[in-house]
Amino acid sequence: MPTSTPLPSSHVAADSATRPLRGSVKGVLAALVLVMLAMLLWQLIEQFHQTQERQRQRSLEYSIQLSDRMSLNMALKAQIAMNLLDEAQSSGERLEQPVMLAGLRTALPALRSVARLNPAGDIVSDSAEVPRDGDFLRHAMRQALGRPYFYTSTDDGNQLYVLIRQGGGITGDYWALRMSPDALKDLASQPAQDFQHVWRLEQRKTQRVILREPLPSNDADSGLSETILLQPLSNSDWQLRGLFDTYKARSELLTPLIGKCVIGLLLSILPLIALISLRRRQRQMLQSRRRYRDIFEGAGVAICVMDMSGLQEQLDALQISTGEEFDRLLKSQPASLKRLLQQLRINELNEVALGLLEIECNEQAWQQLIEGESRTRPGIGIQVIHAVLARQTRLELEICLTRASGQDQHLWLVMRLPEARNDFDAVILSIGDITSRKQTELSLLDRESFWSDVIRTVPDHLYVQDVLSQRMIYSNHHFGHTLGYNKFELRAMGEFFWEILLHPDDAKSYQDMRLRQRHHGHNELLQCVLRFRDHENNWRCFDVREQALAWDAEHLVTRIIGIAKDITEQVASSQSLRDSEQRYRMLAESISDVIFSTDAHLTVNYVSPSVERALGYSADWITRNGWSAAIANPQQLTGFDALISRISKVLHKPQELARLRDEVTTRMFLFDCLRADGRKIPVELRVVLVWDEHGNFEGIFGVGRDISQQRRAEKDLRMAATVFEHSTSAILITDPAGYIVQANEAFTRVSGYEVAQVLDQLPGMLTVESEQEAHLRYILRQLNGQGTWEGEIRLKRRNGEHYPAWVGITAVVDDEGDLASYVCFFSDISERKASEDRIHRLAYYDALTHLPNRTLFQDRLHSALQ
Repeated sequence: MPTSTPLPSSHVAADSATRPLRGSVKGVLAALVLVMLAMLLWQLIEQFHQTQERQRQRSLEYSIQLSDRMSLNMALKAQIAMNLLDEAQSSGERLEQPVMLAGLRTALPALRSVARLNPAGDIVSDSAEVPRDGDFLRHAMRQALGRPYFYTSTDDGNQLYVLIRQGGGITGDYWALRMSPDALKDLASQPAQDFQHVWRLEQRKTQRVILREPLPSNDADSGLSETILLQPLSNSDWQLRGLFDTYKARSELLTPLIGKCVIGLLLSILPLIALISLRRRQRQMLQSRRRYRDIFEGAGVAICVMDMSGLQEQLDALQISTGEEFDRLLKSQPASLKRLLQQLRINELNEVALGLLEIECNEQAWQQLIEGESRTRPGIGIQVIHAVLARQTRLELEICLTRASGQDQHLWLVMRLPEARNDFDAVILSIGDITSRKQTELSLLDRESFWSDVIRTVPDHLYVQDVLSQRMIYSNHHFGHTLGYNKFELRAMGEFFWEILLHPDDAKSYQDMRLRQRHHGHNELLQCVLRFRDHENNWRCFDVREQALAWDAEHLVTRIIGIAKDITEQVASSQSLRDSEQRYRMLAESISDVIFSTDAHLTVNYVSPSVERALGYSADWITRNGWSAAIANPQQLTGFDALISRISKVLHKPQELARLRDEVTTRMFLFDCLRADGRKIPVELRVVLVWDEHGNFEGIFGVGRDISQQRRAEKDLRMAATVFEHSTSAILITDPAGYIVQANEAFTRVSGYEVAQVLDQLPGMLTVESEQEAHLRYILRQLNGQGTWEGEIRLKRRNGEHYPAWVGITAVVDDEGDLASYVCFFSDISERKASEDRIHRLAYYDALTHLPNRTLFQDRLHSALQ
């Protein structure tokens, strides 16, 4: 607080009453003169300080104006450079072309070179032949991300850098302009002033001076300048420090002041010096306090002031000098930690800290920050003690607190520890809320973990490969393990084992794809099928698809991303399907039956070539004109048309289609078709509805067959059956082994046996046993030799009666000449034999005497003579 300056009191000497009044008046006048002199001196001093304060204020305003002008100049230069660079890029100029640099230097004379950076800070292209500042540019790129431009410089200040985001901001690339220090002079240009202002342009972190005010040749820096303004320049790592040389200003003002106050200074030099010194100290104290309060309360950062002066004494009392000794103390005497933490006192908190921590007093802050909320969430007290023991100058750490709402609050604490023990009574602790950033980091980690798990669980091989070195940068599955090889076998084959396992016939395709990917694969998806030998010496097929991922400065592909899918089973299935399709097609083309099919919309999509042999029409003619054009009687199409109409109505009704599938399996239709030559032939058509594995209707499959021969055969069979059943002779049929398989009704009338009684029996049961063996052997020899035999055999009926029968046996063979069956027919000739005996008796015997007559005698004589 400003204090009033006490007026000097006049000491009036006590004199005797005889002292004249004039002495008293003089004394009073002297006192008044002294008072007036004091007032004059006070006024001159006030004028001196006011003039000095005005100069200080002018320096402050000049520094603020200079800071604003430099920020505007920096933005203007960056915008000019951005426009020129974007214009050059749109016109196709390259950084290596001198014309482009010459155009930039017309606007930026201090420009040395230009580079293009990707979002990671790597140099994509550069006008400099051998850039050596890659690490510096990557560091600067991290600071420049998200900004339209960013100014920085090397530590020695010999080179300036301007990082400018490319127009549009889509790719995230930046231009990096290397400039000489002369560029700073253009940025700091100001109109001439009647007062020499002092300022410094410094690097923000190192506070190294990279530019200062131009000093006259006869002027020198006094070294006593004080900082009146420290203004960071936007979009740069620079700060402008405004200085005010109090000594120089005072020295300039003291000369006129001395001329005016020489008498007063001679008379009251000591009070004047004391007064000036007192006021200066008071002003400095007030300014320092005001500046401290403004910084403390208005910085926008949570700040705590801690008193740690008693910590070192307590550590010395416990004989603790290292972190290891402190850890042993905590294990042996846990209660001593409380006493040590009490030495870390929080004296003051700004409003930002109170609001951030949601507290009302210093004790609550100490409990949350120093002591901690619980064992699972301890405070920073132990880390601070470790930092003090390790003599660290800076301590940064992260803690997590629990808010009143129950949510976690992540804080970043920064403490600057002084080197001298005497300064431990005021240690600054700054607190930053990083909850949102922490949540973002955790979200990114969760998202990264999720996509990493997704990529790892993809069954196909996903890989990233360097095109030049052919090395695998990333692969979600080891290709060698997929082929069944262990790590020792893969190690023996080398890093590029897949080239050894590649099929020789696929090597050229593999190399061609690599070459095309290198030179022409910017936006082209390349695909090929490669075969690799697995551990069982079998060839496994992989469908390989690759896409360009990264390019170099010459727009040549440097990295590719690919997917390799094992399609061995699909290839085998496709080959099997093609083989089956080929076999069925050959079958359809070779058989005499006509095969046709339709699609799901009942449109004919295939007719077998056999239709030309069967009907004389080509398959294309049938496809164009339909089957109705070849039908002789259209009324025969009624059933077929009804089926087609029923299917057409339910094509888009899944439930009706399902019912149709259960009701309709196979339908057969008979048509009379007209051949192309005009002949009519009967055709049998079998129609089947085709469904896929999911029950979806796929079409109709039909087979048409010419049944002309079948009908003729059926007619012949009916005629043969009629003859067989209505013949007056007994007929039986045996198999090649001789067992009876069929007999007609005449057989039952002649033999007395029912047909069922003789089935699967040998015909020997019908012959007389005395004649069976020898006669049957003779008959079999005749059948084997001539295929037929006919003669008389004595048979017996079911009742045992013998009778003569005329028997004919024929061996039936098939188309290949093999024996198929025997057909035997016989008839009872008993009456004919009796008639022959009567005729013989009448011819050779007398009818009355029954004696042989002349005819018999001549016949016997003739026989005897022969």
